[in-house]
This record gives sequence, structure tokens and C-alpha cells, in this order.
Amino acid sequence: MIRCTWHCPSTAAEPEITPLPRKLNIFFNTVCCILTVSSDNQNDLDWNFCGTWRHGNNPLSLNLNISTGCKGISISANKSFLSINGQMTAQCRRSEVSNFKHLGYESGGDIKFCLNWEPLLDLLMLTVGEKNLILCSPASLQDSCCTDLSDGPNTEGADYGILNVTIHHDFITDKIRMAYNFIAHSTNYKELCEQAKRESALNKCAEPPYAYRSDVELKEDFKGHSVTSPAIAGRPVKFNTTVHLPAALKQAAKNVSKVAFTFFKNISVLQEAHRDAKPINDVVEITVENEIIRNLSEPIRIDFYHDAVSESNLRKCVSWDTRKDSLQVNWSKDGCETQQKGENHTVCLCNHLTYFTVLMDPKPVGQFPALTAISYLCCAVAMISGFALIIYLSRKLCFMLL
Repeated sequence: MIRCTWHCPSTAAEPEITPLPRKLNIFFNTVCCILTVSSDNQNDLDWNFCGTWRHGNNPLSLNLNISTGCKGISISANKSFLSINGQMTAQCRRSEVSNFKHLGYESGGDIKFCLNWEPLLDLLMLTVGEKNLILCSPASLQDSCCTDLSDGPNTEGADYGILNVTIHHDFITDKIRMAYNFIAHSTNYKELCEQAKRESALNKCAEPPYAYRSDVELKEDFKGHSVTSPAIAGRPVKFNTTVHLPAALKQAAKNVSKVAFTFFKNISVLQEAHRDAKPINDVVEITVENEIIRNLSEPIRIDFYHDAVSESNLRKCVSWDTRKDSLQVNWSKDGCETQQKGENHTVCLCNHLTYFTVLMDPKPVGQFPALTAISYLCCAVAMISGFALIIYLSRKLCFMLL
């Protein structure tokens, strides 16, 4: 998309500028176009909107209304609500109201927030304080994606709303406005992938980070099926993540015709630290439409391959139940069994469908053998000293009694 504009900033205090001759004006506009074509014909690979929400003392809520399409997005705020309304996702649909108090926020002072959009991953995330709220989870795209958000009609000043706004880290205004509106444009997915490949060493469409989707039909004679993540340059195929669906899944999903797999690689929002453990780089999502699958009689098997670690590292298979924690990633070991098959191979046996990965404890048992030996030695010395003190005091007491 090529956009060319000619801006001459002025204020009421400035003297009037004599218009340029028509030919000279055309020349400058032409130069403007030539200089800006090289940058303006590039699509935005991401988008970032940050601001401060000035609210009242009422209970605060987050109002979400997100649907598929490519029209644009609106960010608005008043005394009680921070609202995000948009039609610019490829797969995500979300309509709900969440209490900020339940998200861990009180209505004390102004609230700083950022809205981040990654079109190649269909990922929409709201950061409030230090918490990342996933409004639209990462997804695998194929045809088109929505990008190049430009200014739409914005509201005038207000007592409550959004101030100190930055877009792409560029400061916009410190005035309070109730709403900011942006118009979106549809972009060919493959063309955006090629641009990402040219501009970055990381190609989100073929190399990590990426999201890759594959569907499997559940036919009447379904006896089980295995799906493997896409090949990565320089990595043997046998080390790719593999999912095996059991035959029991067909009985549990009688009204479902297919199962969707999405393999994620190096998606940062899915790899946030979990207390003292850290997720590996691979995450798998397994879903069926309009049905909840759990308590399978035969578990789903997922073979994860990762960097070699000592078998003394604590590893556990975990899942993220988006029904319980829809906005924040919360890994839980419930419903999964862990089998360590070697230094770089972990098998997860899980009885439900959702997101899966492996958590690793970065501090394995016995990581510091020298310190462990010193600890044992100190304990032994302390015990011997204690016994010696008891014997000494006992003998002294006996002599005193005699």
C-alpha cells in the first residue's frame, strides 16, 4: 500500500507563508512521494498502542467485543469501563465483560496499559501493569491477515478516558480522549510472510516463531492417528513434536467430524515463567469445535523433543485450561502423566483436549554437589558436637552429685 502526504505544520502565531509556485509545489510533492514510497509500501508486521486510563472510583471492568474481519479497532474508556471493540482477526471471536478486581487490579490510581497486535499470529494481547492478558490466542493463518492500522475519527477531550498515548512507541498526545479509532487493511498472508523474511532473521511463517495448523477427520472407522509438527531447517524430522490420537477419541467426540492441531514454536506469550519452572519452546493445541473433551478412557500421547537436560531435572507435562483461565496462561499438571524417555525426550499422556507443553525445573536436584557435600559435613559435625556436649554435661552432673 502506497500513501503519500504533504504536511506543512503551522500555528496561529506563525506568520502566513506565501504559497509556492504551482510547478515548484508539484515538484516537492513528487519528491515527497518518491522518498516515502520505499517505506510506505511496507506493511506493519506488528502494532502497539499504549496509554493511561484515567477512571473514577467505581468498580472497573474490561469490555471486549472482538470478531473476525478486517474493518478496524476501537479503544475507549470512561469512569468504569475500558473497552476494546474490533473486527480484525482471522479466527478469534470474543465478547465478554471481566471485572478488573478479579484480574488482580484495584481502582486506586491511573492504570497504564498497552494493546499489542501481531497479524501473522492473529495474536491480540493487552498488557496491564506486569500482567499479559491474551485477548486472542496465537493461531495459524493461510489466506490473509489484517494490518496497517491508520487513524480513524477520534473523540474530543473528556474528564475520564485515555491519556499519554503512544503508537509504535511514538508519543501522540497527553490530552484525555474517550476513544481512539483505527481503520485496518487486509494484506495477503504470503506477501506479509515474505516481507517478514526480508526484514528479520526470524521468519514467522516457516521458521520459529510460528503457529502451524493441521486437521484430522474423525471418520466412522477411526482407529487412531498420528500428526507431526512441520520440519525445521537443520533439525531431524524424528525430533519434531508428535501427537497420537487414540481410537477412544471417536467415542468421546461422536458429534465431531474433525480435530484441529496447532503446533506453536517459540511463541513468547505461551512461554512465560511458571513459578520456578519454565515451559519448553514447543506448545501443542488440540481442539474440536463446540465440544469439551475430557476424561478419555485412553490418553492422548504427545512426544516432545527438547534440548538435552539431565534426568535429575524435574519435568512435568502440563496443560492450559482456557475455560478456567481464558485471559492468562496458567499451566496445570492435572489430567496429564509424565514419562521421561531420555535427556531430550518427554512423553505426555493426557486425558483431555487443550494446550499442552512440558515444564522444566532449571535447578535439578544435586546441581551443586560440592555445596551438598559441605552441607552433609556440617550436619555431621553439628551432630557429633551435640552428642559430645551431652556426654560432657552428663559426666559433670554425675561428679557434682557424688
